[in-house]
Amino acid sequence: MALASQLSVTDDSAYGFITINAEIVSKKRKLAQNDDRFEVVMSVYSPKADSMDVGVSVLKLKTLELTLMSFCDSSTFVRTVNQIQVYEPTSIILPEAQSHSQIEKLKYIIHSNISDKVRERFMKAKVFNAFDGMNSLKLYTDINESTLGQVISNRKLSLAAANACIDYCVSTKMFRVTNKIRLKYCMCENTMLIDTCTVRDLELVDSLSETGTTLYSFLNCCLTKMGMRILRTSILQPSTHENSIILRSESVQELINDEDALISIRSSLKHTCDLEKVFSTFLEPRGLLSQEQEINNIILLKTVLQNTFVIRKSIQNVSSHLLVQVKQILEHENVQHLLAIINEYIRNDCQWANNSTELANQRANAVKSGVNGLLDVSRRIRETLLEEVSELVAKLSEELEIFMEYRFEISRGFFIKIKGNNTDINSLPEVLINRVKKRKTIECTTIELMKQSSRYNDIVSEITTLNSTIIHDMYTSINSYTPILLMVSEAIGTLDLLCSFAYFTSLQKDSYTCPEFAKEVTIMRSLHPILGGNNSNFVANNYSCNHELSRIHVITGANMSGKSVYLRQIAYLVIMAQMGCFVPAEYARMRIFNSLYSRISSDNVDINASSFSKEMSETAVILNDSDGDSLILIDELGRGSSLTDGFSICLAILEDLICKEATVITTTHFRDIAQVLANKSCVVTAHMQTVETNGQLEMKYNLVLGRNGIVGYGIRFAEVSNLLPQELIEDSKVVANILRSRKPVHGDKELKLLSRRRKLVLELYFALNYIPKLNCDMNYKIQLLQTLQSKFVEEINITPNTE
Repeated sequence: MALASQLSVTDDSAYGFITINAEIVSKKRKLAQNDDRFEVVMSVYSPKADSMDVGVSVLKLKTLELTLMSFCDSSTFVRTVNQIQVYEPTSIILPEAQSHSQIEKLKYIIHSNISDKVRERFMKAKVFNAFDGMNSLKLYTDINESTLGQVISNRKLSLAAANACIDYCVSTKMFRVTNKIRLKYCMCENTMLIDTCTVRDLELVDSLSETGTTLYSFLNCCLTKMGMRILRTSILQPSTHENSIILRSESVQELINDEDALISIRSSLKHTCDLEKVFSTFLEPRGLLSQEQEINNIILLKTVLQNTFVIRKSIQNVSSHLLVQVKQILEHENVQHLLAIINEYIRNDCQWANNSTELANQRANAVKSGVNGLLDVSRRIRETLLEEVSELVAKLSEELEIFMEYRFEISRGFFIKIKGNNTDINSLPEVLINRVKKRKTIECTTIELMKQSSRYNDIVSEITTLNSTIIHDMYTSINSYTPILLMVSEAIGTLDLLCSFAYFTSLQKDSYTCPEFAKEVTIMRSLHPILGGNNSNFVANNYSCNHELSRIHVITGANMSGKSVYLRQIAYLVIMAQMGCFVPAEYARMRIFNSLYSRISSDNVDINASSFSKEMSETAVILNDSDGDSLILIDELGRGSSLTDGFSICLAILEDLICKEATVITTTHFRDIAQVLANKSCVVTAHMQTVETNGQLEMKYNLVLGRNGIVGYGIRFAEVSNLLPQELIEDSKVVANILRSRKPVHGDKELKLLSRRRKLVLELYFALNYIPKLNCDMNYKIQLLQTLQSKFVEEINITPNTE
């Protein structure tokens, strides 16, 4: 039964959540194929790990364009299937059969979602090698090595897939080795692009220190492996599909409002095993599994299916769209059909086996009586034989007046155990043969027991053969239900994630709110999600972004005043909002960003030429890839170079980002940057508030509009630290005063005034358009207009002489 026949991704579910079609058709979906079109070779690779990371490489042989992509996929590999639909490959390259559930599931889903015209090719795992992939790209592209390193840095999965793709095309002579490939790297649709440097800087899933807290570990209240995988994917690739985000938020809100339902659902999820691992065992080749493993898997599947009824009962009264979808999947008739098939063949009292004795009994007795007449006869013979062995050993024990027990092992058959440290092995009767002295026992057997062992092995072999046929038929039947099983896995994982968000929010002492979505961003009294919850004195801050008036924020301030924390805070809020999670703020109206780039410095990292070169390389990637839908966070840009060069580079980069219309928040110690850009219509200057008290600087950690009026905070920190000689501090003050006394050149004052007035008019325009939309009485709107009028008149009449 093909996966595509049962699964479809709807517009309501761009997160990759799976819904059920009305009809279930047992055939593969046919992708549109043109027989005369050129070859397109796609290679797909996923590592042997518990993550859902996938690397994809697509080579269009007509244009010799090689497209690389890597992403965290959903449990049903929706994004991988989507790429197959987008590129319509003629050949798909996959790793050869491996005993790993995720890879087997990936191959099964791909096979179920391609037409018969698409060729599946399997290559050895060693061909999927990232190092060889890099060498292949160096050989078959004209890109220089340094540029190539920037483009594909930290993209090992797509490099591994690229090597297999190129190796296949070369070996099949699909293109000449003298041809040059055009390289392209793209992101997955409907998800935010967060590049690897940003993932590292923000510590989204891995901490830079051994004891650090990541966003993943902070948010993770999931109870199942499936929920944890979806959470990790959601953090690394937040959705850009507004309706899907809202659907998640609505479900989280419902669970927060109904605390009893939340507790009941989490209780039912508590003992849920890794369903993907269980379900994937039915995709593995049967030759890789012993019969005991097969029976154990079926019993475990039965337990899992029975548990879905408990989960289904806990969500019986839900109303939000996603929770209703989960309920519909768990109530699907095929779940009941599959459980009925298992109950038809497997005994109700059959449990998971943990040792060899239990496995032996399970192998013989797992299948119900009446399923196969020959099997029932063989079982009766086996039981009779065991009774005979028991009587034989009891009679021998009575005759020899020695306490005996018998055991059975597959390699040895039946044997006798005689307990006692004082028993002499040589004094035993001759009827007891093959004697072996153990620590506290003597093991032996008899000729009659050996004969019984032979008979027993024959009958067990017959039972095993009959059982194997029945189990094989069951595996075939269960395999046809794999699509609904994968749907159940993702449904329960999604339910766990939604409950995790609700439970996490309910535990927080600070105010968390459900974000709204619009073209502008307005965040009131927001906190850093990780630091704010652990610090009752954490200062809340605001953030506002209008595309025309304030998409560029230039923040100045003293060292340790909270600039870097503020950047991380905004990044976390954006990611959490686009995951469908509540955010720590009194009010949050968010914009959906398609990409997030951050370069956040660390004060404990040495500033040198190497770090400056790395900073420029990473900044070049941002300038190349960012656009009007990007959020860019840059901390202390240009600090690794000289004063003049760093200032010039910082200014030039910000000017370029202004032209790209990206949303930017940057911190800098170049105070003149804020003054140079202050009159740009889209630029807002702000600073982290610092108050001077008795010659000492006190950090308020509060973001305030305007430039920082305090100067020389670097020298003051050096003076307070007592690390430098006082004479050196005094000399530095003298030099600083001389440099400040020089008249800075900031351009023509008349032009600056004209630019500032244009900005005031633009601000007035947006304010006048916004006031009618306010939900308040007319008197309050009139007061706002009067205040706006007086402020505008006051500021527009400022002349160069009065500034």
